[in-house]
This record gives sequence, C-alpha cells and structure tokens, in this order.
Amino acid sequence: MKIPEAISLLEKSIESTLSKSELKDKMKLVSVFKELETKDFTAKQSLLLEEQLTLLFEGKELNYKNVKESKKAFYSFLHSKLFLVYEGYWKVVGAFLGSAVGFIGLTLVMSSLEPYSNNFVTPLITMAIGFVIGAIMDASVEKQGRTIRTWP
Repeated sequence: MKIPEAISLLEKSIESTLSKSELKDKMKLVSVFKELETKDFTAKQSLLLEEQLTLLFEGKELNYKNVKESKKAFYSFLHSKLFLVYEGYWKVVGAFLGSAVGFIGLTLVMSSLEPYSNNFVTPLITMAIGFVIGAIMDASVEKQGRTIRTWP
C-alpha cells in the first residue's frame, strides 16, 4: 500500500469516527503520512514502507483498537527500520543520561566526601552537558533529513 492510499483510507474512516481519542490518533497518523510523502527515501526504504503500510492497514477494520496498535507499530517501525526520530529526541535522551550520570556522581561524592555533600549542582551541570550534546546530535540528524515533526 502506498502512502496516498493509506492517507485516503484514514481520511475516509475519520468521517465515521465518534471517539475523540480515536479521531486524534487518526489525524496524527494522517499528518505523519503527509510528512513522509515529502521525504526522499531510497528504493529499499520505500519498499519497506509500503510493505509496512500493507501489513498494518490492509484487510483490517479501522476501529480504535486497531488504529492504536497500528500507530504504535508504525512509530516503532519508523524508528527502528527507517531511523527516523522526532524533533528534540536526542536532547531528551542527552538530558536524561546527563542527569542520571550527575545523580550517580552526586551519590558517590556524598558517600565518600562528607564536606562536599551539599553539591546538588552536579546533576544540573551534567544534565546541561547532556542537553548540549543532544542538541548537537539533533542538528546532525535534522541536517540528514531524518526527523519527523509529528510524533506521539
């Protein structure tokens, strides 16, 4: 199934949707598909994408449960197979890892050096360092065209 077919299938099912959360999920998928139409994929990536869309939508009723499962599986596919990430992904990862390293360092300092036990700035500094490294990685990924603006 090609991306325009998936978009038209979802847009037709939106008309009969009653639930707000189901409507939100379908609209989010439509916007992701529209964004994917603008991306330049290799022939192999395009084939993988079409196979995934066929696997997710063909022959299935587009009710809330199926759309929710399809959305989750599709985002996982985008991340693992096409290596696409949402904007700011590496900033979040960097900040999290930086603060984790900072808290571990703080714990070690508190357990070994009693006079420096009030140093709660360490996690903030390492979180900021992780955030900066993540921002650099985000800029690199965006330059390569591997970001998606619409993500859950």
